[in-house]
Amino acid sequence: MTDAILNSVLNKISNTLRRGIPTRSIVKLFKREPILHEFERHLRNFENEFTALKVQLLEGSFHVHQHELDEIRKVALDVEDIITTYAYFLARVDDLSVKKQRNTVTELNNRIRMVPTICLRNPRCAHNEQLIQRGIETEQNGRLTKWLMDSAPGRTIISVWGTRSESKKKFVKKVCEDHAIKNNFGLYAYVSIGKCSPNQQLLESIADQLREGGHSIESGDPLIAIRSCLQNKRYLIILDGFKDKEVWSTIDSAFPQNVSGSKVIITTHSESIALLADENHIIKMHQFTDLPSELQHCFLYCGLFPRNYFIETEWITGLWIAEGFVELDYHDKTLEEIAGHYLKELIEYSQFKVVKKDIEGNVKEFIVQDYETLSASRLENFGVIFCDSGRVKLGQNMRHVSIEQSNESMKFDSTEKILSFFLFDKKAPHSWIVNALSNFKYLQTLCLRNTKTLTEVPNAIYQLYLLRCLDLAFTKVREIKSSVQKLNKLQTLNLRHTLVSQLPKEVVHLTTLQHLYADYWIEPNSFRASTIVGDISNLTSLQTLRKVKLNGDWVTKLKKLKKLRNLFIMVVEQKFVEKLWESLLSMPDLNKLGIVMCTDVVLKMVSTDATRNLEKLYLEGRLEERAIRAISDQFKMLKKFCIVMSGLCSDPLPFIFQMDSLVNLQIKKAYDVEKLTFSANWFPNLKKLHLGDMPQLSHVIIENGTMRNLQCLRFSILTNLKEVPVGLKYLEKLEDIISL
Repeated sequence: MTDAILNSVLNKISNTLRRGIPTRSIVKLFKREPILHEFERHLRNFENEFTALKVQLLEGSFHVHQHELDEIRKVALDVEDIITTYAYFLARVDDLSVKKQRNTVTELNNRIRMVPTICLRNPRCAHNEQLIQRGIETEQNGRLTKWLMDSAPGRTIISVWGTRSESKKKFVKKVCEDHAIKNNFGLYAYVSIGKCSPNQQLLESIADQLREGGHSIESGDPLIAIRSCLQNKRYLIILDGFKDKEVWSTIDSAFPQNVSGSKVIITTHSESIALLADENHIIKMHQFTDLPSELQHCFLYCGLFPRNYFIETEWITGLWIAEGFVELDYHDKTLEEIAGHYLKELIEYSQFKVVKKDIEGNVKEFIVQDYETLSASRLENFGVIFCDSGRVKLGQNMRHVSIEQSNESMKFDSTEKILSFFLFDKKAPHSWIVNALSNFKYLQTLCLRNTKTLTEVPNAIYQLYLLRCLDLAFTKVREIKSSVQKLNKLQTLNLRHTLVSQLPKEVVHLTTLQHLYADYWIEPNSFRASTIVGDISNLTSLQTLRKVKLNGDWVTKLKKLKKLRNLFIMVVEQKFVEKLWESLLSMPDLNKLGIVMCTDVVLKMVSTDATRNLEKLYLEGRLEERAIRAISDQFKMLKKFCIVMSGLCSDPLPFIFQMDSLVNLQIKKAYDVEKLTFSANWFPNLKKLHLGDMPQLSHVIIENGTMRNLQCLRFSILTNLKEVPVGLKYLEKLEDIISL
């Protein structure tokens, strides 16, 4: 956790120094005075100090006392608090008098001078004091030693299952390279799997290790040679970093089941691979401190959600980014992609359990697998969940709070340091919400989604100058006020399924905005696009823009949004169609596109390679007849394609099937036809097919060899379909048939 805290404070220092002094009034005020530059000099000193500490901790060059780690955390959190206060000051500096500006900066300098420096002592001074446990426990050491010394006949497979590779490696090597253990075996080999691929290379590496140990290995097939070498000997083989369960089935026979009491140790971070071990021969090393530092905050953050809460992938990764937990350490990856990788790692480490995937295999929802998270959150003073409490006293270093159940008597003490606030009580009284929010000053994340009592945005929210993420989804909020322009740090504004039909023109001043969700609710299961007033070209940081109407002249200004990856818009006039395609030319990273045409609008395709990276396409409304052919020619990477109310006269399938990458195809009320035929060799990668609202359809014919990988077949409102589709038996991988 100390690593994670150091990473967090270093990121904040770096961002603060990189931004420098952003406002002219500050430059003018302190042009002749060194006071602000002195503050930045203190920050640079702490940056150097924390960097040195991080290196020392990673190298393990010091045995660190618990009280020393506590002091490091305290100092890091103190510096974080000062940076937060500084950011808050800069956000509202133009509203302050010159005297107040000067006094605030003087106070910040005084505060940062008071923060103590840290010096780790020489390990010789720490010999008799309690050390921080970061890996191998005595009990685990003893168990592995006992299993290795066991001389029972046969071959035993042992797995060491844990999160951090270095911890497992050090643990296994420390035990296995002990003289007593090594002398108990006639053969010993250590192989790093990560460097060996494919299987043949792995076997050759094992053979090389045995040769280096002075053992005779025949040339030729390495599997046969290894088996021959090990056949009558007591051997110990360590396979470090095993990742693929399939690999084991191909190399298993290289390690004979002899009578000598041989052992094979597999280290892995995958539960399924760990289960390859013999019964009761698994050592689980999942400790919170074993998690890589970049994952620790992400893991703890999920402890803010109620037990067994279904957490949406897109939601949580966006929150991690807003909190600054995700580091941009790959030049060719976005923060969203890196956050997705973090989630994948935590799932592989069995911290989370997947409860829902899409048809492409992407994780949509998960729950926390091990609620060690909650205890760790409290232990680390990270965050806490409250349920129906009275007066709530927060820990001195607590930064994140969630409320599972509220009541009118619940009040907060010491809220100034809180950075995140979640409300999971759908029926929380509106008056209580207003009072609670008035206590927070430095909030960066505010989540009120699903709060059905929320009908208007409390004024206190517009005073949260450091807010990065505002989530009002699934509430009954009707209006966003012009005061929203004060939230000039905002990165995510989520208004999904609210009653907000029009956003104020001041929204376009939120130049840091990256994700805007704006569809509004009109009746059960029916939603419409919201209207944006103002010059949208100012929002150049936008990556997501969903459910907005393409109005007025801003259709031409859409081309300024070059970072868009996810766009869903409603076209209200025919004249905007061609301009829309022109705007898409400037969006090379566009991955998802949804277009809804109003009643009198017909979508005409324009030949362009601007959307070559498009993977998901949703089209609702009338299409010109040649549109489907143009789509099949242009969108070769398309994985999901949905057409609704297209008004087509001819069968589009002979063109759609040419998109070999399609995994998910949905055709709803697209055209009137009595018979649909899926010919042989069509749609080789399709996994989900949805046919809906086609009242004339009476026959579906499935030929042998079509849709070989189809898993889900869904029919809805096919009132004239009288029989089971002909050829259904050919869909050998079909798992679900849904008929509504």
